[in-house]
Amino acid sequence: MLPRLVWSFPLSLVAAAAVAMPAHATGVAYVDGGQVWVASSDGTSKHQLSQTVGSDAWNTVAQSDTGSIVGVRNQPGKIATLSSFEVWNPDGMSNGVGPLTAESGWSTTSYPVGLDLTADGKTIVYGYSNTRNFGSTLETGTYLLSTANRSTNAPVKLAGHMWPTLVSGNRLLTTPNQRSSELQDTGAQPPFVQTFKGWGVGGLSGYDTHRTKVSADGKVLASEFVKYAQSSTTVDDSKIAVFPITSAGGDIDDVHSCFLPTQGSASSVSIAQDSSLIAWKDDRGVVVAPRPAFIGTGIAQVCELSTPPVVISATGSFPSLGPFDAKRLDPVPAGGGTGGGGSTGTTTPTPGTGTGTTPGGTATTATPSTAGTPANPLPAATLKSATLSQLRTGLSLTVNATRKGTVSVTLTVPAGKVGLKGKARTIATGSTKAKGKGKVRLTLKANALGKAKAAKLAGVKATLRITIAGKTTTRTVTLG
Repeated sequence: MLPRLVWSFPLSLVAAAAVAMPAHATGVAYVDGGQVWVASSDGTSKHQLSQTVGSDAWNTVAQSDTGSIVGVRNQPGKIATLSSFEVWNPDGMSNGVGPLTAESGWSTTSYPVGLDLTADGKTIVYGYSNTRNFGSTLETGTYLLSTANRSTNAPVKLAGHMWPTLVSGNRLLTTPNQRSSELQDTGAQPPFVQTFKGWGVGGLSGYDTHRTKVSADGKVLASEFVKYAQSSTTVDDSKIAVFPITSAGGDIDDVHSCFLPTQGSASSVSIAQDSSLIAWKDDRGVVVAPRPAFIGTGIAQVCELSTPPVVISATGSFPSLGPFDAKRLDPVPAGGGTGGGGSTGTTTPTPGTGTGTTPGGTATTATPSTAGTPANPLPAATLKSATLSQLRTGLSLTVNATRKGTVSVTLTVPAGKVGLKGKARTIATGSTKAKGKGKVRLTLKANALGKAKAAKLAGVKATLRITIAGKTTTRTVTLG
């Protein structure tokens, strides 16, 4: 068990009813390469959900208990008030875009500091930290904004309630003083209720408490703890502790608690709705692991896992588990079969090795597998490799279009492979019109950059991105 003298627990509240659990597979939403991605919990199916918007980069994402997803984007280095959001339905289709607003009258404002989405997909909750009077006045709290917002109207404010997450679909769980957490009272209109009561893990000696997350079934609680260097914002250490609980607001079992087997800096813990899986971000990237055994065999023990964590993306961040089924977006199998065969699922940019021994075992890297019958398919192409001479003259490519519209294809490589810095660079493009569902052919041809840097690209793994009617899928292509 974790040391009892270290933890302090506020009095338990009356148990709350858990949100109804949909019968869906568990998927993970995350940010990778400035885009929003979704993956199956085993990493065998991965898809980019967002689209590139100018120079904006997606910087955080959250998934609701019913599978809707919200992402936040902004231009790197720009002030927070220029942020915007997009919401996707559980089928992967966009449900709207709007400005992510803040209260006016502050000299500086930082947000989102934590992000979540209510189970009905109608309200975004996000933390903030505002200052004025040259920093002498500081206010932290939570903003609540309708996903229907399309104006610069200020959000609803709950001052003093930082690091928000949602419990039972719409009740807020916050950390007002970075020491102890508070659970929102039930009321007529949660999460807009203004009253809270202490509940959760009170704190870990020497550490600040950040987010506390509870599974939708009310069986597991996880808290993030961060230790900063003295008089500094530099993180010295971070831990994620998990606890079995009786319900949201109920008893917390510290005897059988444990620390997740993290590596390096750990954050962004998320728990599957049925509490069977836990995801987090650490030095390996986005990882997913089974629920710990909670056997309570030692002091400040590291959790024992039945299987090692799976690395979903070595370059990903902000994982959020939920019932979004990423396999619904798998490409149509070659020939339009009803299962098996066909092209492989997409892969994330620059996948990591996923190796390294942890107290919970050696992490494994997910390998995309053959796609079955998709419920909501994306366009697919069978290209696995391309020679540079083919790209210079024009490479004929067959795309299995899933609907009517413009089919556009781009081929990108890491900027460093062409002697540049920053985001991936496009080296070839192509497009055509699809009259409906079926196979179409187009020509993928190198642009000026691709032609100029061809000598440096042999053996490079490029990303082929196929888009039709706002839906995108990608795959890795080896240049020869």
